[in-house]
Amino acid sequence: MKKYLYITLLIISGCGFNPIYINQNMGELEYKKIILDGDEVLNDKLVQSINLVNNELNEALNEIIIKSGYSINETSKNTKGEVESYTSNLEINIEIQNDKKVVKSKKFVKNFTYMALDNRFELVKYQEQIKNNLLNEVASEIFLFLNFNDS
Repeated sequence: MKKYLYITLLIISGCGFNPIYINQNMGELEYKKIILDGDEVLNDKLVQSINLVNNELNEALNEIIIKSGYSINETSKNTKGEVESYTSNLEINIEIQNDKKVVKSKKFVKNFTYMALDNRFELVKYQEQIKNNLLNEVASEIFLFLNFNDS
């Protein structure tokens, strides 16, 4: 069994496989106007991660509207009323407009359910890590949507 695993790893590593869009700088995505609504921190991180640039001088460009929201919900409690699990929800709506007409739009939603931690400080750190992970997942989907999706 190990022999097959080594052969497979050798073939995959030797073939030059490389994901198309991960860690590739494909340039800036220019928009006439970038309108952000919702969680400011999420919006700023998203704009930076997908490299959006505001170029008001080029009237031919589209406008992009980003609406974001993030919430943490209690999903279960024990008999003492203590929270046992949470769900983190991230929702980002993207709308691209040209002369106030919607060119394309899409809603991106990610959820993650996890158990509560006894240490409150560790729980807050873990929740922030989850928020960043969900944002990174959505950012890569948005990047593909903006670059490669014609619908």
